[in-house]
Amino acid sequence: MDLKQHVSDTEIRDYLKGELRSPIAGEVGLHLSYCPTCQELRDTVLIDEMFGDAGEQQGGHIEDEVFEDFWRGTLIAPDRLEEISRHCLTCRKCRQRRHDLWLKVQEESAAQATARLALALGIAALARRRRLRRLALGIATLVGVCVISTLALRWRNTNEPPPVQSLAQPDAGVQSSTSSVASATPAPTVAPTQKPEKHNYVANQQPRNQSNRPKLTDVWEQIAQNQAVSLKDGGDGRDFRGADEDYNHNQARLTVFVSRTRWTKINIELPQKSLAGTYLIYVQEPASFDTVAQGQAASPDGKALTVKLDMRTVSAGEYVLCVTRKNSETGAEEYLGHYPILIIDPASRGRRTRK
Repeated sequence: MDLKQHVSDTEIRDYLKGELRSPIAGEVGLHLSYCPTCQELRDTVLIDEMFGDAGEQQGGHIEDEVFEDFWRGTLIAPDRLEEISRHCLTCRKCRQRRHDLWLKVQEESAAQATARLALALGIAALARRRRLRRLALGIATLVGVCVISTLALRWRNTNEPPPVQSLAQPDAGVQSSTSSVASATPAPTVAPTQKPEKHNYVANQQPRNQSNRPKLTDVWEQIAQNQAVSLKDGGDGRDFRGADEDYNHNQARLTVFVSRTRWTKINIELPQKSLAGTYLIYVQEPASFDTVAQGQAASPDGKALTVKLDMRTVSAGEYVLCVTRKNSETGAEEYLGHYPILIIDPASRGRRTRK
């Protein structure tokens, strides 16, 4: 591929799943290391892969009137703003609808500005016809100043993001998954009755250098606390192998997002026919199998478990996830297998920090 061309979303999705062959995978990774446009596309693909259309599965969407009030600045209740942001994060349909209504509001504003300008020009022509040029110039100047001020304000607003409440941190004592983020988003029904103050809102296309832009790290922190991986297709959980056996290098890599401020929580779906009990999870180097992070968690039914790992100092890159089960009678660790994983550090913005 040509390194000067952008990477498509299909190539990014296959790259994250580990389905691209060499040397294409290396070229895609190199392009993502320096191209901010493709990095943002990668972020969008990762969010779609993580959440999908979880918002639509709740059976409710945000009404068009709510989005119109949102863009016109008549909706200022913090709870409603956070509710809209949460829902649009997990609902592709509402995200697209929000963008379409922003275009509609901008077209209406431009039409109103054009009408005001035409009115000013008409008054000026009428005054000139009646030899009232001095009065006409005064009125036209006044209206023109109002129109120019309105357009300047609209232009400035397109370079400022709307005030959006940051996402709340999840409770560390509650086990949650990706679907729990969507289920916590109720469908909006009633608009606020109080007379709001004027606020300015803009479209999704916002400059990258604004200091008050909602931080993407807040979204990554949510993902790092509510992510899930599946080992269901990784073999039979009752067929314990020896710890010296090699893992399958060709199976799809699992993606794990790390938190740099707290524990990284992972909801793991165990292989089929796994037994109930205590499991030990290790994150290891792929070449030397040196452990860089570890933790243990109990699975009451042998189907799934939630483990917390301290990965604040683990560099982004490729690792393997080693899963063992502690025998309740002998205390020995029964080996289930190694699974290739790709650790992503959102703070690195896609740069590979280790070879």
